[in-house]
Amino acid sequence: MNANNKKVLSLLLLCSFFFSISACGRQEGLTAPADNAAVNTDVGSSETTTEETTAEPSEYETPGRKYDGADFTIASMRRDDSSLWIAYGYREMFSEEENGDPINDALFIRNRQVMDELDINIKHYDLSSDAGKDFLKIVMSGDDIIDIGIINTNNIPTVMNSDTLIDLNTLSGVDFSHSWWDHNETESLTILKRLYAATGDITLGINLAPITIFFNKQLHENLGLENPYALVENGSWTLAKSMEMSYAAAADLNGDGKADVDDQYGMMFENATLYSMLYAGGVRLTTNDAEGVPQISVNIDLASSIFDLFSPFMADKTTNLIDGQFPAKNCFTDIMLPKFKDNHALFFNNQLLVALNLRSMDTDFGILPPPKYLEESDSYHVPINLYWAMFAVVPKTNTRTELCSDVMEAMGYYGQKYLTKAYVETTIMDKAIRDEDSLKMLDIIFSSRVYDSATLYDWGGMRSVIGGLVGKYEGAFATAFAKNESKIQKGIDKTLASFE
Repeated sequence: MNANNKKVLSLLLLCSFFFSISACGRQEGLTAPADNAAVNTDVGSSETTTEETTAEPSEYETPGRKYDGADFTIASMRRDDSSLWIAYGYREMFSEEENGDPINDALFIRNRQVMDELDINIKHYDLSSDAGKDFLKIVMSGDDIIDIGIINTNNIPTVMNSDTLIDLNTLSGVDFSHSWWDHNETESLTILKRLYAATGDITLGINLAPITIFFNKQLHENLGLENPYALVENGSWTLAKSMEMSYAAAADLNGDGKADVDDQYGMMFENATLYSMLYAGGVRLTTNDAEGVPQISVNIDLASSIFDLFSPFMADKTTNLIDGQFPAKNCFTDIMLPKFKDNHALFFNNQLLVALNLRSMDTDFGILPPPKYLEESDSYHVPINLYWAMFAVVPKTNTRTELCSDVMEAMGYYGQKYLTKAYVETTIMDKAIRDEDSLKMLDIIFSSRVYDSATLYDWGGMRSVIGGLVGKYEGAFATAFAKNESKIQKGIDKTLASFE
């Protein structure tokens, strides 16, 4: 069992524990252990002690160094508008004080634990929605005011395509074999043995970002459809199967003979779902060869087959509801969420963080990984939302690499211990996931996130190229890729040249 799966398994076990005691009341808060040598990696009630647990010894060892109250500045994008998604209400790396909310308090406790252990003062620098440009401007000015940047995937190409970052593999104190780092990411995005951005439990965003399929259990039961959990476990949860179920669910509820906001829909999604389904089906734009050099590796037949199947399905507005289909200030919160909660949509394709908004739902829902394209595929592939997925980067202006290493490891470990635990508990306990089958789905989702250097660097602008294919039909992917293949290669060559 690899470290990623060990981490997920431990989370599942703790969730099962909470599930078994949920009738007796939920844990009201988290408290950091007073003695750092006796960290309890199990999560029970506040009365649980280290003597009562049989958890495996922690991978983490305190560095034994103190930094005399030194300031350490983390730059991250500010998100404050929780009127859309509840997740907007959480700062990525920062909490001013405990307020009783499990995620907020876990952020506060995680940071306090790191500060006390290393004797540092963590400060926060707010980046705007143009986080990459903000970060780049500061670093290029030569100002040594940021120690670590936390940048989302949308903004990170601005940083990755410039000579501004330290190769994280040169930080001797950071061990990417530890379970709090996402090994799928570090393996996929290491080029010529260099890694400039890493993710894992150091950030909240990477666990908000997995693209999932929520399904309405009441509507599913009413329709007498196949058990989707069983389909996932036996490898039969495919794109074609999800489409078949969607067709069965769609209904003209008001009988007016046209698709409108009052009807029942099979699947709800956004334009970016096309991008997600390609990756979920096993498509990759680039992979590294044995020497760690990125190579264009698109399986045109596979990508075209997925596109040719799913694109017409997306355009079927009698079966599905897509963002922008009906007038609304925000289609997701004003139309899709209410429709899903009212049992008038079977599937809702969106990032995992939506579960926080669904806790007020009266009827049950479940969570599934995105479907395979081919049933014979060995595994599921879980894309990440490009806005929410966050990566840690270290600017070249940072001269305190030992301190930086100690902070990154401590933030990752205590992020896993407190923050990821609180997020999993808040997301899946109580009203979110109410059965052991969905816990198994979460195991698959967290351990199957996929990454592609072409996305991180946006070589050839392929993000927007794929996004522009929505509404187009047979052969469109192959045509678009052929037109842009040389641009992708130029992007790869430019990145490799910057390494030299």
